[in-house]
Amino acid sequence: MSVLYLPLSGISRLTINNLLLLRAAVAAPSGMDVRPWHIVVLTDKSQYETAFAGNFNMEKFLQSGAVVVFCADTTVTRPPRENPDAPAVTSPNPIWRDDMGAVTENFLLAVEAYGLGAVWTACYPFHDRMDPIAHYLNLPGNIVPYSIVPVGYPAGDNQPKDKWDPTRIHFGKW
Repeated sequence: MSVLYLPLSGISRLTINNLLLLRAAVAAPSGMDVRPWHIVVLTDKSQYETAFAGNFNMEKFLQSGAVVVFCADTTVTRPPRENPDAPAVTSPNPIWRDDMGAVTENFLLAVEAYGLGAVWTACYPFHDRMDPIAHYLNLPGNIVPYSIVPVGYPAGDNQPKDKWDPTRIHFGKW
């Protein structure tokens, strides 16, 4: 759910771990159990102008108590499937996007469960959003920023949008 939020007075590393927000996030399913996620939590607003340069969501970032950047390793290093005893090789991970959607959604559900507010702001595949944060975080070439989620206290009583549309539900066949 996308919400407006009031700033937290800062979220410490300890608070995020104590609230289990990140633990809930990484409980997401992962194809072949690759777990491509790497998570960066920013709480120093003085970093935001550089880290998110040109991002039209800057106001949301500045209003939040923390900004969580979900990054993906777009490769997988493991033995070949056909020969599990062979040495590990690095190859492209074709399903990293699916895993990253799941980890981001799990985080949003945990945020809501703890009475906080957050919004999933698009990052991947938009280079105007990806490049500044990738540069700022000094991400290796195989790691890409996928989503950026500012977190804070909800402003008001925001309710989820009713997106139910029975014409999109099909039983047995299309």
